[in-house]
Amino acid sequence: MALTINVLEHRLIELPERFDNIRTKRRLLRAGQSELGAALRLERERLTSLGLVGLVSTPKVQVQILPKIYSSDDSAIASGLQFLQAAFPLALARRVGVKEALVARSGTNLLDVVLSFFLQKMAGLLEWEFPREYFEVDERRDCISGRVDLNSFARQPPGTMRGVMVRHAPLQADNLTARLCRAVVEEAGARSSDAKIIWQTRQLLLSLGAVKAVSLTPELVEKVRNGTRTGGLEWLFAFADLLVERTNSNPWEGGSSLGVGVLFRLEHLFEEAVRAALARGMKRTAGGSVEKASLGHLLHLGGAGFLKLKPDLKVKCHGNVLVGDVKWKLLKGQLPSETDVYQLLAYARALEASKCFLVYPSPSRNKDAVHFTEYTAFGEAMRVGVFQVDPLQLLQTDMLRRQVAEDVFATAVAEFCDLKSHSAAANR
Repeated sequence: MALTINVLEHRLIELPERFDNIRTKRRLLRAGQSELGAALRLERERLTSLGLVGLVSTPKVQVQILPKIYSSDDSAIASGLQFLQAAFPLALARRVGVKEALVARSGTNLLDVVLSFFLQKMAGLLEWEFPREYFEVDERRDCISGRVDLNSFARQPPGTMRGVMVRHAPLQADNLTARLCRAVVEEAGARSSDAKIIWQTRQLLLSLGAVKAVSLTPELVEKVRNGTRTGGLEWLFAFADLLVERTNSNPWEGGSSLGVGVLFRLEHLFEEAVRAALARGMKRTAGGSVEKASLGHLLHLGGAGFLKLKPDLKVKCHGNVLVGDVKWKLLKGQLPSETDVYQLLAYARALEASKCFLVYPSPSRNKDAVHFTEYTAFGEAMRVGVFQVDPLQLLQTDMLRRQVAEDVFATAVAEFCDLKSHSAAANR
């Protein structure tokens, strides 16, 4: 069982003495590479986490990079894991740059969460659409069934016509796609010591009993991926890439090693979660709409060209316009930073909005989904609202509780924008 180390974003990773060596650090560094960038940095033999969250795993050590909004105590770590488990499916659905973000919403650690989701997905595939393929074959039959070569049939000498050459395409259960499924299921079962995952693996292998067992290799994955009938199996290829063995010939790094990285950025994901939650809540409570504004080229920087202004949120309801910006960082003290406020005021002026607001993440300590504070911008006839929202409540799996949190958030925004009175009048 691999040792699990929990660390926040942009923090030094302290390894136990038996793993505190350059070989282990380089293996973790290599496993943390993705198309989103590097999850870890190795500098002067010091390993630090960067701006990606998720899991970096090697056979002996796995590092769980948690959101920076949580502290390092045990209860906060548990909340951080719950948040990541809820955030991965949203990240996949929203297409915000996720690397193999295929996870379920339960599990003892992120690797088990990934494996559990894959096994559930595979069970659904085998139940409704077993990966069979058609292969054209020519057979001699006593009765006509299929496609007959009449030219060849007509040229047979008299007395020899005992059968007809028929071309048909029977379903083959043992094919490359099915073999890839079996190989990935076997590899997934070998990665976990969780009893539930092992049981799921054995059940799936029974369903794949007619399929030949093969090793999971990059060549097999590419061969199946380049096939002509693999639509809808992107999740399978992503997971196969995640598990396939990555070989390194550098002897200093220990030769062949196995490492996985399930990583994504939270800045855009938090913005998407806030926008989606506010849009659903506004539709139910105030009848408004929420969108991402694109203001075009508005600021001219002399010879340097133009600067685009793109606020994260534009709320419209009953003729009122409210502009907002989402920040993935903890609010220090009670006041937002000057940079955040100046940026927000530029958005508000461009949209001619009378009010504007900022949204920050805040782990809830008293079970409240939203905390609101209102300020007056110095020297401006502008009201600035600051909303601190609990991201875990906006992403929780219980639909009713999530809707309550969304409605609380939307109601607070509507009251700040003086939209609630319009909504009540419209309802009357």
